[in-house]
Parts: sequence; C-alpha cells; structure tokens
Amino acid sequence: MFIDLNDAKQEFNHEATLCIIGAGAAGLTIAKKLGTKVKNIILLESGGIEYDHATQSLYKGKVSGIPYFPLESVRLRYFGGSTNHWGGQSIPMEPYDFKLKPWVKDSGWPIKYKEIERYLGEAVDVCGIPAGSFEWEEWSKKSGKGAYPLHTAIFKEALLRFSSPAKRFGIYYKKYIENSENIKCILNANVLCLCADESGKSIGAVNVSTVDKKRKVKIKADYFVLACGGIENSRLLLLSDDVHKKGIGNTHDMVGRYFMEHPNYDSGEIRVNESVKKGILGKPFYKVNGGLHRVDFKLRNDIQEKEKILNHTAFFVDDSMDQHGTLNKQGFFSKAWKKVKAKLFQGDNDWRFKLRVRLEHAPYSESRIVLSDELDSLGQRRARLNMYFGELEARTIEKVQQMFAVELGRLGLGRMKIEFDPIKNPEWKKNVGWQYHHCGGTRMSNNPETGVVDVDCKVHGVDNLYIAGSSVFPSSGHANPTLNLVALALRLSDKLSSIILK
Repeated sequence: MFIDLNDAKQEFNHEATLCIIGAGAAGLTIAKKLGTKVKNIILLESGGIEYDHATQSLYKGKVSGIPYFPLESVRLRYFGGSTNHWGGQSIPMEPYDFKLKPWVKDSGWPIKYKEIERYLGEAVDVCGIPAGSFEWEEWSKKSGKGAYPLHTAIFKEALLRFSSPAKRFGIYYKKYIENSENIKCILNANVLCLCADESGKSIGAVNVSTVDKKRKVKIKADYFVLACGGIENSRLLLLSDDVHKKGIGNTHDMVGRYFMEHPNYDSGEIRVNESVKKGILGKPFYKVNGGLHRVDFKLRNDIQEKEKILNHTAFFVDDSMDQHGTLNKQGFFSKAWKKVKAKLFQGDNDWRFKLRVRLEHAPYSESRIVLSDELDSLGQRRARLNMYFGELEARTIEKVQQMFAVELGRLGLGRMKIEFDPIKNPEWKKNVGWQYHHCGGTRMSNNPETGVVDVDCKVHGVDNLYIAGSSVFPSSGHANPTLNLVALALRLSDKLSSIILK
C-alpha cells in the first residue's frame, strides 16, 4: 500500500521488520523479492509518484575537479528513482572486472564474479530485457548480420541489449506496491539521518520529514537497507554523525571515496567505404525479435593486460550524436540535415565517423563525495563531488584509437585520422561525455580499513545496516550498472531473507 506523508490524516505503524530507504532500481527489486516472504516492510521514498521540483532540488550540490553536470540533473528523486530516465541499455560485467590488476591501484572485488552471475538471468527479467544471451554469435545468426568485421586476435565484439521500451520501475511496480499486504511505501518521506544506538553497532530508527518540514516521524525497524543511489548513500552516512562523529561506516575515512562514473570520448575521423558504412560497424544499432541491440568492440583482455589500460568498449558515431549519446539538433530525424549531408558527400564514396570510446573510470581514493557547507531546504548539508581523473583514462583512449586505426587499415575496412593527443591538448578532459552512472562511495571490501560494506553488503561494524546499489562497486568495469546492481540486489535479498526468516 501507499502512504503519503504529506497527508497528516494518514496514520500508520512506524515500526517495521525491514526498512528500505529509496524506491529506485535496487530498493524496488529488494521490496518485490521479499514482499511475499517478509511481513511488515516499510519502503521510504523521498518523492511522490510524479516529479516535484522542491523535492528534486534536494539533490543540488557542489562539483569540483573534472567538469561535470549539476548534481540535480543526473539523478531523479521520485518513485522509481533514476530508472525514470534510464535508457534501458544493459550488458553484464565480466569475470575480468573482478580481478586484481597490478596496473590499476585498488582494483578487484572481494567476491567472485559467480556471485553476481548466478543472479543475472533473474536480473534480465527484472530489467525487462527480452530472453536471450549477451553473445554476439547468437544474435548475428538471428539478425543475418554475419561475422563481426573486427573479430580478430586484438579486438572482439561486445553486445549491449536494451529493454525496449526502457523499463520504468516506478510505473511497473506501482500496482504491485498498491496491492501488497506486506509493504507500506511511504511517499514524500525524506530521511534526514540514521539513528545509531549508544554502542554504534546497531541502527534503531531513521528520522524522516516532508520537504516542507510540516510533518516529521521516526521509523523504527529491525533491519535497514540504504538504497538511495551512488551519491546519496554516502551523503546519508556522513550526515548520520550523532554517535559516529565522522558518519556511520566512516571510522577509517572511507565513506564517499572511490566515486566512479563512466566517461566516454569522441575523437578522430574514420573514413570507410559504402559497404562498411551499411554494415554493422557503420550501423551498430539494430533490432532482432523486437529487441534493440548495439554491438560495440573492445580490445581483448589479454591485450588490455599487455598495454596496461582500462576496460572499455567503442563504436562508430556520426555528427548526429553528441558526447552524451543523445541525438543533437541535426540528428537522425532531421530530413534537412540528411539532404545537406548527401550533397556534401556527393561523388565521395567515403563516409566519415568518429570513434566513441566508453571506458571504465579507475577507482581513485581522491575521487570522492563529501559534505559541503551549503544547506538544503531541510537544513541538511548538501553533497560535494570531487571528480578525479588519472592518466589511465587518457592512455586507454589513446591505445584503443591507435590499435583500432592500425587494424582498420590492415583489414581493408577504411582508415582513421587520429586527433586525440592528451599531451598537446591537456584540456581534453573538458570535452568528456558522461553516462550518469554513479558507482563507488560505499565500496565493498574485506575490512573497514579499505571499504564501507563487507561481502554481504553489510556496513562494517553495524549489525543491521545494509547498502544496495552500485555505490558498493569496488570497480566499475565498462558495463552499464543497472543490470549488475539489480543482480547484486537480488543476492542481498536472499541474504536478508535467510537472516530475517531464520
């Protein structure tokens, strides 16, 4: 059932077995998974069913370091969370992403890939992706596209699949929550802080307020799950400083550290002939059996190890796509631009593209979320994000372009003019595109000196507080996080079920 905290006439039990903070992809996945097993679940959502500007403005914050978007524009604060602007693009992480890489400081996961892999089938269904694998061979046969041109000893294909249309978790789960006897979703409920007991080893309650501060309540529970997203999870831990003076889980100054995004960079001029232009390289988006796919390419993992670079994928874009993957004003749907383009290239059989490299953001301890001195309308300190880049990102873009240019010519597919030179152009970071993928900040680790949660996503030193979402990722790989964080949320659901129902 739904309860609106703005409605002072609605009374409800303020005590629960499990309290989930945040009704986005992770929070709703856990609520749905446990909704038929665990009685008396409270799901707290800061916003309502629809977008509200006053609530959204609570996401404002400061940004320093590498240029980035305003923090209130890269997340959504209402029922369904940021799935309300999710594009549905999905690809699983790889076993390779979980390995310790000597050239990437603080890389590696404390769990094996199989811990996520065994939940991927269920996560695919949760995310609304049509049945099928993420192997190019399967879909190339179904689509009739044939062998991938860049399947070589250096490069391999990487298949991304889409829920089409993109699954809006808020819309999809609304009726389920309405009809659930075990779940109370409290809307317009902004969590101000988590209240630890005197020992600091357990959370007894959370303080909650409407955005106008007219109604405040305290929610008590046996267990809590923090599922507010890659920035807000860290912010709430830092704000909860009554007992833990540095914030909950922050004894070793680890909360907020290792924040990661997924950068992408467009560069170069690729010239290919008509046949390549019409093939899968020139047209990487395609539909099969009603499902939308895109096939990228990447350097094979052994080549990445040899070159000491980050994981990544790449694909062709023309000038209808901006750095952030969206169609610009002269995009695919502009008939006028198509006519101009046809005239520009009249008599020229070559077609020009840029190479978009989507890459892993290495885990840097100095890339972090802290609290600013500016207060929001609830009197809470806003988040400040310090985004950091190292040389690994530049080297990855450079190596991918260099090796791609050589391979393109060797295979007789075309040629590429390389324009990316981070030494001659140190301002290149200002032209980086971002994908709104917030990872890290409450990273998973074997001990509290190197992270915030343990291998079960429980906050180190706190018996009943768990964290869900991509904020627990120790490294990001190149993969879009939603599918993978849903798999991890399903794993956490099973862990909570075994504890609560024992």
